[in-house]
Amino acid sequence: FRVGIVGSESTGKSELSLKLAQHYKVNMVPEMARGFLKGLKRPYREEDLLTLARLQLETEKEIQDTGTTLLICDTTLLVIRIWRLFKYGRCHPEILSMEEDRQYDLYLLTDIALAWMPDPLREHPDHRNELFGLYYRSLLEKSSPFRIICGLGIERTRSAIRMIDSIRNSLSEKNTPGGQGPDKAS
Repeated sequence: FRVGIVGSESTGKSELSLKLAQHYKVNMVPEMARGFLKGLKRPYREEDLLTLARLQLETEKEIQDTGTTLLICDTTLLVIRIWRLFKYGRCHPEILSMEEDRQYDLYLLTDIALAWMPDPLREHPDHRNELFGLYYRSLLEKSSPFRIICGLGIERTRSAIRMIDSIRNSLSEKNTPGGQGPDKAS
């Protein structure tokens, strides 16, 4: 069961991912962008986002291969795609293909209620609403299962836990004998 945490900059994705991984006692796929960008020692360029997408996916696959039944991902290729589209007006076909091939059982879209936290790697404090809309529309267009995570503090985490548990339970019920599995009529 893969959960992808997505949303605008400074909306608590990393903190939420860490708290969810701690709650479920599972490994978390970290957002690779921060370490990658700091390691560049220069301003990033458009082509760096393709390298970053490959690194993010590779890291996710490595952690998934540890056999965990729940995978919390502190970003997905959707984030990299929207970042590249917003910054450069286009996206590399390989990123689009990798994103299409990598599906998640649930996306958690973080709302923008948290205060902006300045950081040298963050770029768009005045575009959070616009970016939220891009994520929202993209998830709708892909018909991806997603929920919006609202609230502050512990309530934000509890809300995410309730959503994950609800979706996991409904999938579990559909895939058990007597459940509404793919071969069962409604």
